[in-house]
Amino acid sequence: MMNNTGRRLGRGAMGDVHEVTIKGVKLAHKTMIFRRKITERNKREIEILKRLSHVHMVQLIGTYTKQRVVGILLYPVAICDLHTFFEDVEAWTSTMSENTFEGVTQDNRLAGLESEHKQRLEALNYQFPLAASNSSAIPIYSKIGCLISAIAYLHEEKVRHQDLKPSNILLGPDRVWLSDFGSATDFTLLSQSATDNERGTPRYFSPEMAEFKATGRASDIFSLGCVVLEITVLHATGSLSHIRSNRSADASFHANLDRISTWQTWSDKALPPWEYLLHWEIKKMLSKDPEQRPTAQNLLANIRSTETMRRDNSEHLLFGQCCKYEMMSLQEHEQRMFKSKSDLQALREHLAVRTKASLQLTTENGKLHDQIKNLSISMRMLEAKKQKIEIEIGNIKLENGHLSHKKRELEKMIVVFEDRVSSMAGDLERSEVETRELYLMLRQSDEKEEDEDSRRRLYANLTGQLQTKHSDPILMQMDAPSPPSKDIKNPLVRTSDPDERDRPRRSPGFKVVSSSTTGSKSGVRVEYVPSRRQPSLEK
Repeated sequence: MMNNTGRRLGRGAMGDVHEVTIKGVKLAHKTMIFRRKITERNKREIEILKRLSHVHMVQLIGTYTKQRVVGILLYPVAICDLHTFFEDVEAWTSTMSENTFEGVTQDNRLAGLESEHKQRLEALNYQFPLAASNSSAIPIYSKIGCLISAIAYLHEEKVRHQDLKPSNILLGPDRVWLSDFGSATDFTLLSQSATDNERGTPRYFSPEMAEFKATGRASDIFSLGCVVLEITVLHATGSLSHIRSNRSADASFHANLDRISTWQTWSDKALPPWEYLLHWEIKKMLSKDPEQRPTAQNLLANIRSTETMRRDNSEHLLFGQCCKYEMMSLQEHEQRMFKSKSDLQALREHLAVRTKASLQLTTENGKLHDQIKNLSISMRMLEAKKQKIEIEIGNIKLENGHLSHKKRELEKMIVVFEDRVSSMAGDLERSEVETRELYLMLRQSDEKEEDEDSRRRLYANLTGQLQTKHSDPILMQMDAPSPPSKDIKNPLVRTSDPDERDRPRRSPGFKVVSSSTTGSKSGVRVEYVPSRRQPSLEK
């Protein structure tokens, strides 16, 4: 009979888990409510819990049904699950980043830790380290071997858990337990160890489960490797941010297998041999190929062999007191030692390859450093050239501005010049017309003057001849004009003939006005009679 119902331990899709006390013994009371009838998943969980009995598994104390409610009583009652422990440790680590001043004490940091986190950590005997350095997850780090031992027991009993994850691992002050066997499969009566794909939690899926392939016990080993990896990272750094910040958008482990080495590298310090062996086992557990993963029994033997490599009695052991002193036969011991030597040789070979690769990387880093140095020099030279070119471009732009100004002035001068040329062309044309007219007038004037000079010379010659003739009586008689004939027209006599009057005259006419004789001399006066019409000038 339940005497007292205490704190709620968890909540699921089908119901809640509360702490109850029966006759002074604390138990976990899990209730499941069904709308129709109990599911095969829940029947399977109950049947498997009845069969199993191991120090690191919850024990079925009893079950009951009431209408549509199924109740399960489990022992023992844990402080919290592993997922909650991760959150509590990260909360404690965050107080260190918030109190970065010198002289910070544990009390200062505890004052900044929420009471819920503080109570759970104190119940687990947590030491609250001031620095996150290989001591942040001792309550679970020292139980890694215990978890492996529990999985080895399950597989020996022909049971696969199929949903290993932190929330299904319970923690007490000095123990760890596996729980939630709702997804577990009992393959005792199966002809093969692999069954159809039954789903667990995607983040901790094995690659074959994520691809909906048949799964076997190796799928549990992969999920266990994910959990152990998280424990080692939390133990070394006090946080899982190293994993969260180095993964793809798909947060599942099977989608980030290429980042395992990155997750396991959180410090430049060399790892002790036993811890290096642990990392090596984790890598094998997270192999993509199920055939490459160790069995739970081999894994348990290999982890135990790492304990023998320690020369100190440190508290950071991988097994609790419950599993530390298990005895084994001489033959089993020799087999495990041989396996350890083989693994050690493989590790040495792997270390030699890594060392060689490291030397090559060092050489390549030196070359890259030289190249970067040369590139830096080239960049500085290019920057100087760039500045010089920018200065030259500025000068060119300034000169272009001056040239543009001069160009505008020249364009204005050209416009003015063209206007003046046009004006001068008009003036020149008018001047040519006037010059031509003046030339014609001057030519006519010159012709008139020449005609006048010719007439004067002719007049003078005629006057001289006439005077000579009149002075000589004989010549006068010889040259005396005969009476004009009616048919002959005298050019010196005007005529009334219209045709004759209109005809242009080509030579001037002379007219004897009078003659006189004085003593022995005689004289004739001749008068010049210009033609009535002047001859026309030819151009």
